[in-house]
Amino acid sequence: MADDEDDDQYGSANERRVPDADNDDNDDDQYLDDDPDDPIVQEIDVYLANDISESLYMLQFPTRPMPFTPDVLPKVGRIKYKTKKVQLDVLLDPTGDHYDRDQGERFGNGLDNRPLLTAFDVRDGLNNNGPRQKLDAIKLESRIVPLNAQYMVGYLKAGEDALHLRPLSTVLQLRPSLDYIDKISEKEKTASQRIMYEERKEAEGVEEEAKAIQVIVRGADDKDAARKASLAELQRAMDNEPWTQLSVFGPEDENSEYFRSLLGETEAEPIQFTSTSASYLDTISPVLTDDAPSVEASLIGSRAEAMRRPVAKMGMSLAAMNKLPVVERIKAFLVNAHVVQFGPMYEAIGQGIPEAEFIQALKEVAFLIRGVWVGRSDLLYTGRPYDARRYLLMLFLEHEYVQRSVFAETSHMPPIMALNMLGEIADFHSGLGWQFKVPADEDFVAKHPALVAQQAAAVRADGEGAMQAMKPLDRIKNRRQSQASREAAAAAAAAAAGSKANRLDGAVIDTKASAAAQTTELLKRLFTFDSVYSKDYLVKSILSHKRREKSLSRDISEATIMASVAANCEQINDVFVLKLTGDAKQDEFRPIVIELFKKQAAVKKVDLMEQFTKVLGKQPASTLYTKLMQDIAIAERGSGNWTLKPSPAPPSES
Repeated sequence: MADDEDDDQYGSANERRVPDADNDDNDDDQYLDDDPDDPIVQEIDVYLANDISESLYMLQFPTRPMPFTPDVLPKVGRIKYKTKKVQLDVLLDPTGDHYDRDQGERFGNGLDNRPLLTAFDVRDGLNNNGPRQKLDAIKLESRIVPLNAQYMVGYLKAGEDALHLRPLSTVLQLRPSLDYIDKISEKEKTASQRIMYEERKEAEGVEEEAKAIQVIVRGADDKDAARKASLAELQRAMDNEPWTQLSVFGPEDENSEYFRSLLGETEAEPIQFTSTSASYLDTISPVLTDDAPSVEASLIGSRAEAMRRPVAKMGMSLAAMNKLPVVERIKAFLVNAHVVQFGPMYEAIGQGIPEAEFIQALKEVAFLIRGVWVGRSDLLYTGRPYDARRYLLMLFLEHEYVQRSVFAETSHMPPIMALNMLGEIADFHSGLGWQFKVPADEDFVAKHPALVAQQAAAVRADGEGAMQAMKPLDRIKNRRQSQASREAAAAAAAAAAGSKANRLDGAVIDTKASAAAQTTELLKRLFTFDSVYSKDYLVKSILSHKRREKSLSRDISEATIMASVAANCEQINDVFVLKLTGDAKQDEFRPIVIELFKKQAAVKKVDLMEQFTKVLGKQPASTLYTKLMQDIAIAERGSGNWTLKPSPAPPSES
């Protein structure tokens, strides 16, 4: 009895109570505010559109503990549209106090394809000239996140009581890429193989012998073969797709504000409901009773007829099209073909319809452009893409070949949408541009000259209306002028700052320390920028900084500077280098290098290796040797000699 009572109270399991569509007593009772603690204060309209959804990505940064700031913001971006891969570069400051220069140089070896030099390479006259590259950016690389729900972007437009929703196409998680470490490992492995080969050749006096290669032929029953081939093909497609460069703008940038405003450009089109609440519930969860009303029986008046009326759809067969009314038939043909000559279209779907009547119906849903019929833009698009395509059709009217850059710049369409829009109706010809897929129907054009002129005027008027709706020209001009002004101002500020910059500015010095201790701290800071200095440079830089910084000891003088130099530096001819760098691995070999440079202006690796073995009984690894030498010396191209770096020019007096 308990079960029966529950059924009486809550209704049978096969019954659903829904409001009667024709009963005015229901009104909006189900939406009444029944929570006095959390009252409804305002109702707003909700708009839903898909026009730019293909270009809406959500980027997640699971390894980043804090949001990006204007000072720490990705500066460079790349994307592969087909495989949906994104990379962002977050720049590092190699001159910052928290930047490990040794590790930065080591990781910099993984940023290019230059091999690591071995002692044998230097012996043969090979070297990697030019400045050493440092790791100056963290590369964030994306992975697609499988979606368990449909995410949307919501935009509340200022001054408008409306919520604009657009679905996201993709959700990506970006994490730091460590591919430079893999490249360093590959380079070190290659260098080790080179050393082993050369040592074996010197010891045995023979070239490397040929090796047998084992080939394994997989049978047809290899279960992983198909999967591996599929993965290899997918990886090949990802690798072959070129990167497209992206511009990265901060949230307050005018470009961001412009693209953000597109989220609020939704054309108001009321939804035409064709069913009641009951029929909708029956559709998603049919009632399992014999006497349940059918979906059609629950439809209201003329809406049932509207549901039964045949309409054009994507992917319809010719047989299905020919059952439609003439206008719907032409729509169905055009949304699938996009661009077509009159003759083949009339032959395919014009049976039993006089040609004049068919053309009259065709004019309602298509434009005649360059001798071919193209479906009107409202068949495929709404909102801004609708205006963009109207403008695109005018471009094809005026030009046989259309440039994507011209179309994209004026319409502000995302690159992938611009390509898709062009690809629907045109083919790309290298060096020329985009041309209609179908050649002009010259016979039809000659037969209907008045129609050609009429359609050209209609396309031009439609395109000019689209341009007015987008209003791109003044905006682009103003944005470019504004951007140029900002860049010029930034360049002038940077030039002014560069002319006044001093390497000791910003140095944190203990003002309570002695003059000697302060001098030593300033000296060590200078050597973080360059490794070789003249006496003139050191003295002028420190004394000039003392005059600017009133908190420093007044006892700092040329004498205290030279005393600190004598304690911490070694003199080689007329320049000074630090005795020790603080890197234990380098400092073990550094005194030998310095002593050899004191004796001769040019040093060869053979001489250095001989001294290392003689004094220490060992030699440095190839990477350590290169780092040791590049700190204070420059490799001469072709000779295999190392010469001491010159000192920078002394700063001007201030």
